[in-house]
Amino acid sequence: MTTLPSTSKLFLPAFFTILRKPSLKSRMDNLEKTFVYEYFNQNNLSEYKSLLAYKSQGVPLTYLYLLAQKAQIALMLDKKFIYPLIGMVHMDNEMELLKQVSDQKAIELSVSSGQFFNEEKNRAEVNFLVIFKQDGEKVALCKSKYLAMSGKRPKSDKKAENEVSNTDFTQISANKFKVSDARTYARVSGDYNLIHLSPLLAKLFGFRSSLLHGMYMNGLMASQIINHTNKDLKKIYVQFKKPLLLPNEIQSFIAPKDEKSGELKVISSKGHKVILDGTFELF
Repeated sequence: MTTLPSTSKLFLPAFFTILRKPSLKSRMDNLEKTFVYEYFNQNNLSEYKSLLAYKSQGVPLTYLYLLAQKAQIALMLDKKFIYPLIGMVHMDNEMELLKQVSDQKAIELSVSSGQFFNEEKNRAEVNFLVIFKQDGEKVALCKSKYLAMSGKRPKSDKKAENEVSNTDFTQISANKFKVSDARTYARVSGDYNLIHLSPLLAKLFGFRSSLLHGMYMNGLMASQIINHTNKDLKKIYVQFKKPLLLPNEIQSFIAPKDEKSGELKVISSKGHKVILDGTFELF
């Protein structure tokens, strides 16, 4: 079993995948790898919990994404993975806790990928599944969908896309972000995607400014739900609707369905756009 590689060993090889030149119709076999994370970095875990205002003890569910992302990148570096990593867009993510995770034990990650061609939207997507195990038992799941390549498609109705639902949501927090906040999260998470590091670099990829990590907002949303409800999080699913250009401010909302589940959304102050939305379940 291979040790989960560090970010420093993944960054440069990931950059050179820009040389991959698949077509929209290129086919790719399903891939699978297994890694082991031998011990939790307690300093990094503490930094993550402090940054995202987790008050609860133990390993936050969204912290496991930091490990899942490394496993996914390592899988994407396989020569059989045909898409360049630079340019892939994270579309949605689902994290589920099956059993309490111990930060004192090694954790095994089995990651697999599957290609999907979305005929309706004329694009190639890749789905990832990461299964976490400790002592041979499944403890958590991570599912992510990425946009790999896109062809021409009809223009979307931007008014409909930006419309905020009339569901009875309650605001649970407001947060302001500077350009430097994305760099702080990059250091803690290991996600050094260039579009998050500086406005100048982001402009090279067509953005007016640098972007905040989607999983930063997801992790912050998760901690706020836990702190607001005083219950542990079992599952959180989010769709990344719009990039958050920096500097900016967001408001976080939830709409409980019952005592153990509800909807969530994050809205930007500039433009009043829905940045992400989804659902959550509590224990």
